[in-house]
Amino acid sequence: GSKPPRKRRRAQLDTSHKFKELQGKATEAYLQGDYAEADKFVDEAMKEDPEVFVAYSLRSEIFLKLGRTKDALTVLLHGSALTNETEALFMIAERLSEVVTEIGTPEWENLKILYTRIVYLDPEHVDARLKRMEMYARQEHYGFASRDCFEVLKVTPWDTFTLQELPKLASRSGRLQHVPEVFEDSINYFKRIERKGGRNWMDLSTVNVYMDVMLELGLYEQGVIKLRQLARWLLGRENETYWDNQSDDREWDIEDEPRRIKEAFFTPGQYKKDSYGEGLPLEMRTMLGIFRLHMGPEHLEEAKHHFSFLNPDDRSENSQAMDYHDLFVDVGDAFRKRDNHIEALRFYEACLQVPDAGDVGLYESAIECYRAAGRLTDAIPIYEALLKVAKKKFRVQIDLARLYETLGDKETAAKIAEEVWNSRPQTIYQHRLGHLLGRADKPYDADEVPEAPDGRLLDPSEYRRKPVLPGPRRLRPQPYLSHIRPALRPDSTRALNPDTMKVVQDMFTQLKELQPEVDAEIPHAEAEWMRIAEFMIEQFASVDKLYPNRDKFRPFAGFIKKSSKGDWTSDTIPDDYSNVRFDEWVEIFCRLALLQAKLGKKIKPSQEGDNAHPFVHNEKRMAHIHNMWLACALIDNDEHSICLESRHFINKYKYQSDAYKLYSAANRLFSGGSRTWLNSGPNQKWILRQLKAADYALLSPEQRMSYLFTGQERKALDKVGGNPENIEELDPTLLTLYAHVMLAGGMMQNALYYYFRALALAPEDPILHLCISNAFIDHAFKRLNENRTYFTQQGVAFMMKYYDLRTRDGIKIHIQEAEFNVARMWHYLGLVHLALPRYEKVLEMHEEVEKEQNEFRQGRGEEAESFAAEAAYALSTTLTMSSDVATARRLREKWMVI
Repeated sequence: GSKPPRKRRRAQLDTSHKFKELQGKATEAYLQGDYAEADKFVDEAMKEDPEVFVAYSLRSEIFLKLGRTKDALTVLLHGSALTNETEALFMIAERLSEVVTEIGTPEWENLKILYTRIVYLDPEHVDARLKRMEMYARQEHYGFASRDCFEVLKVTPWDTFTLQELPKLASRSGRLQHVPEVFEDSINYFKRIERKGGRNWMDLSTVNVYMDVMLELGLYEQGVIKLRQLARWLLGRENETYWDNQSDDREWDIEDEPRRIKEAFFTPGQYKKDSYGEGLPLEMRTMLGIFRLHMGPEHLEEAKHHFSFLNPDDRSENSQAMDYHDLFVDVGDAFRKRDNHIEALRFYEACLQVPDAGDVGLYESAIECYRAAGRLTDAIPIYEALLKVAKKKFRVQIDLARLYETLGDKETAAKIAEEVWNSRPQTIYQHRLGHLLGRADKPYDADEVPEAPDGRLLDPSEYRRKPVLPGPRRLRPQPYLSHIRPALRPDSTRALNPDTMKVVQDMFTQLKELQPEVDAEIPHAEAEWMRIAEFMIEQFASVDKLYPNRDKFRPFAGFIKKSSKGDWTSDTIPDDYSNVRFDEWVEIFCRLALLQAKLGKKIKPSQEGDNAHPFVHNEKRMAHIHNMWLACALIDNDEHSICLESRHFINKYKYQSDAYKLYSAANRLFSGGSRTWLNSGPNQKWILRQLKAADYALLSPEQRMSYLFTGQERKALDKVGGNPENIEELDPTLLTLYAHVMLAGGMMQNALYYYFRALALAPEDPILHLCISNAFIDHAFKRLNENRTYFTQQGVAFMMKYYDLRTRDGIKIHIQEAEFNVARMWHYLGLVHLALPRYEKVLEMHEEVEKEQNEFRQGRGEEAESFAAEAAYALSTTLTMSSDVATARRLREKWMVI
């Protein structure tokens, strides 16, 4: 029968006058930056009418400004039930997706429910379906994922990326047979667009995926016909349909003679020569040959003709195998499946000559062909290569031992069997190789273990084993655990214990030996280094004298202990523990934290290190630790930690320009989504306090009374003398930093006020003019702007002043930077005809900039800075939007390929 009608939420009743009044006050307070007052009003509004989504949305924005990200998401989730606006629901889902990391968590399920609701309200909402498809795929629910993929392609048949993902999902859900129909719909769509004068976006990679589907489904004859039609269409000869009647592939010969000229309807010279055999991509020609090979023996010669273009017997450095080794593997696999092992080896051997092209699959296929062809000796080097990459090496060793035994080399076979016996003795009995070692051949259980007809190793799933009763679990002995743990018993009197010191020294020696490999970022060396370092830090942290509870504010006094027996004392203050200097301990703490951050462990680094007595009272060591904290925050991409650690340097080096610059630079390196901590309320107030203190210090007592400092501020600043840091002039860097924070929070008027204050102190600073220009132009595009022309004119004026100041010194990189920024401004304003000449000049200056910087660096090997890639990207996007895709591609290939 017919589907039941969709349930719709009843129409929302009009809100009360009191709600509108409270909501208006909350909005006004929010725009003025008084978030506490805004939260108060919006709370009262929600009590007045708890079924209005706008209130929930505003409260979420308030929480974001206050740095309460989790609460903001909770409020949005609660309010999502009150709206049927798909765009609002999708915005909520996007915010929630930023914090969802693990599958199966409540947040994960809430996100999936949101996407499902959006799809329910708007079945053609492509973005929501794609997001839900990705979630289903990650959960391995391939049936649901493929269903969404099919639905998306019904709406957007031009989405070739999703089209290429469809076969992966469909094959795992048993719906691969429906995929060709979807590809045909997309191809027909592109053909209709092309007939109307549009651009055909069907590329070679999409066609290759389509042909892989046809091959997987066993549609060989249909694959040949469809491949020839697609190739003909892509090469501009779609109307030459008479070639479909040919039983062979003469259409794709290089020359017209002797076969193509025999076609009655063919007219030589009607189309360019490269629209026939010369223009057929090698990938399509190879697939055409594979189709022919699977169609039967009568098509073998036609298939070999196509494969001859790969030239498998060429072993030179410029052979086709160097660039198309995957095609060689595909052809070899096709011949192997047809039991033509000799031909398969021609292509496998060509692949084996390619450096780093060998993998387990290639080696196993080549070995199978060598055995089938009777070339057992040639298989030995392949076995040796397979041993280097195989996960279960003992299986390869057993197979290789049998091969040597077959060849009569029982000595080598016994040697290999001995290696297997040392690690897995039961395997020798299981595979009847005990006689090589002088032992009886019997299975290790009562079941007979069948062997393959050709004597090769069987997969464990092919034979049955008796259940084995569980016994005591055998633990693999860990290095250091057996002989270090006794020395690390919790004992407060072991700080100078000789055994403990010896253990720590041995571990430190191992760390130094591993250091070169760790510097080279070798994974197993890093893991071993971290494990040893964790043991050392555990020992260090267990020494009471290094972590005093009461005397932590006094400098480190050494390992002093009063003992009636005179066990050990120290009257001097040492600079080491266990003969490892404290500076080296700091290095261990810091390097371990950096390696943990590199592995994604978001913990506070070196929690033991920041409280260690020898470190706390040493300025150099603490600076090293704080540098490490900042580096870990940048690696973790943790905006909160970046702000906190950067603030430490401003507090440590008060009113120093470099400290403010470090704060700006570190926050600039944050690569997350929307800002939450940089422009949060607490952070804004902290920088403003710095600025107020500087203003107060530079004013005379009479002038201070004319400004609106609060009583608490006056009391606190007067208590420290008004100017404790002896500030002589206001730092424009501090003013600029606060302006940046204001601008990041969307308060352009406030930002401009501080930018202009900084400009009064540094009127010739080009970067200030650039920032002011950006502020004006960004505000000109705001919806509530009352005079767009004025703000645009101001932005252009300051940009031109920036250009004059930046190019005044004649340095090439500065000129190139100025040209690029001016071009970006014109581009942003939509005046592309003014932007393009600037972008082109940036590209023209690239060689001059590189030459200038190389001379400046004097061969230090540093990479030269240039804006050419950015300019090329901007140009390519502009050209692509104007349908000049070929020129855009050439630009990207020339300037943007690494």
